[in-house]
Amino acid sequence: MSTSQLPHVEPYSQGKAHIRNVEPMKEGKWVELRKVDWTDEDGKDRVWEMAARKTTAKAGIDAVAIAAVLKQPSGQPPRIPIILQYRPPIQNICVELPAGLIDEGESPEQSGIRELYEETGYGGQDFEGRIKVLEVGSTIVSDPGLSAANMSLVTLEVQLKEGEEEPKPHLDEGEHIDVRLVPVMELYAHLQAFEKLGYTVDARLHHYAAGIELAKKLTGNPGRGSVFDQGSPAAEGLLRPGATIRCATSLTMASVTVDQIKKALSDAGLLGSSVIPSTSFTPKVTVHATYPSSKVGNVQPGATYAVSDTQDEPTVSFNAPAGQPEAKYTVVLADPDAPSREDPKWGPYLHFALADVVPGQAAGTTLVGYMGPAPPQGTGPHRYVFLVYAQPVDRTPQLGRDAEDRPKFDVAKFAKDNELDLVGATFYYAENK
Repeated sequence: MSTSQLPHVEPYSQGKAHIRNVEPMKEGKWVELRKVDWTDEDGKDRVWEMAARKTTAKAGIDAVAIAAVLKQPSGQPPRIPIILQYRPPIQNICVELPAGLIDEGESPEQSGIRELYEETGYGGQDFEGRIKVLEVGSTIVSDPGLSAANMSLVTLEVQLKEGEEEPKPHLDEGEHIDVRLVPVMELYAHLQAFEKLGYTVDARLHHYAAGIELAKKLTGNPGRGSVFDQGSPAAEGLLRPGATIRCATSLTMASVTVDQIKKALSDAGLLGSSVIPSTSFTPKVTVHATYPSSKVGNVQPGATYAVSDTQDEPTVSFNAPAGQPEAKYTVVLADPDAPSREDPKWGPYLHFALADVVPGQAAGTTLVGYMGPAPPQGTGPHRYVFLVYAQPVDRTPQLGRDAEDRPKFDVAKFAKDNELDLVGATFYYAENK
């Protein structure tokens, strides 16, 4: 990513923080220097100098870092809080995950929840019942050649409410921390932007962000995974027509926002069309489609792809709204431009339909098997629209026609007859020149 593409980040106010003097120290309140006499692999006696904390908890873990996934209402992409603070050892502003020492008698989970509350404000009574511990990592070290200091990464999920204001940190006297909320899928780019300002990024945060970035590149899809509980109603469902829904292991959520998708749908003339009759439709979830072809990968709303690269079954992913444990969904792919946009007498043309989708749990019921795009030659670009509907939980939607009867599929009637509520959509163009 070039520097011209980096997101804008506000600088940290360093205030009066600066280094007055640096001198050797034998022992301090929090750390001590040690001389280690040891024998190497060849049997040779050696001496090593190291630093050690004086506050290691009984569990053998010094500290925790917290990766808190802030789950947005209405299917918005999740964010993660990171902090900026002046660090005297590096004589610079450091960009980090929230972190802190484990107090005596605390477990890593308890310490993680407490530190998140103190440094970011997310916690306490206002968030009771809305914070879940997803994982407590193993004990790790970051500079084993210098220090025995170690820590554990605690991953938390925080469920936000609609319109909820950002809470205030509860800092100790003399503690100065600036909290920034960053979209998870844009974390790596934001760290690059902070580096451009001359700040130093903590290695653990950098590695965390680099892992997300690598997953995006390897899968070709920034919306195909979740570290959330796969049984959770808010877990991201990955589905393939006629196949079992899958959940990936890395946290890779939507990089395209709901507002961007709505604008793309509007610009393409799809709002108020035969596939999305409402002119005021606003997506509640972000929908992603991924084709096996490396030339397509994750479908970008409004992008144009070769017909030959869209013949294999796609994988569709979306974020199911929270708080709906019994929710089921129906997915439809239709072309409103058959045989052409100027004369759509065969449209909408149904390319597949899958019902009874329970994200993260079960395979859906195939209503119509997948058929790849086949626009007639010379008819211009066709819009291929993925539609995700919330369906009644007590019955499977019915087509009301033969499954092989694909032309002139009345999307609005299908939705009305089966009491379906459109919650998400995305699309692409394909043309046979």
